Amino acid sequence: MLYNPYKSVTDIIEHIDTSVIVENEKNLQTLWVLTCLIAPFCDLWQTLNNWAQSNAVEVSVADKYVMELFSALACFTRKDASFNFEGKEVSTLNGLNQQGYENYYEHDVNAAY
Repeated sequence: MLYNPYKSVTDIIEHIDTSVIVENEKNLQTLWVLTCLIAPFCDLWQTLNNWAQSNAVEVSVADKYVMELFSALACFTRKDASFNFEGKEVSTLNGLNQQGYENYYEHDVNAAY
């Protein structure tokens, strides 16, 4: 995330990674707050990984699967950066994804946000 960057800084960052240009301080602070989700997100990864291992999945396989799962999800959202989709749209009807989605919203998991 770059806030009012010099063009030379933006050019350098673009060679290293993708940047998000933020034009005003209010947006900067709002987006900065979103970083509070890094720790819970990492904890979710670890919880899923531990669960797979506790169900006899080898450590290396669990590690790789969880990493690739979230990597694929990130790539999926990059195709439609507008986020014009809902979890139920990517769920298999009557499948585990649909059950997880319904449980997630039944417990109002996003209420804090």
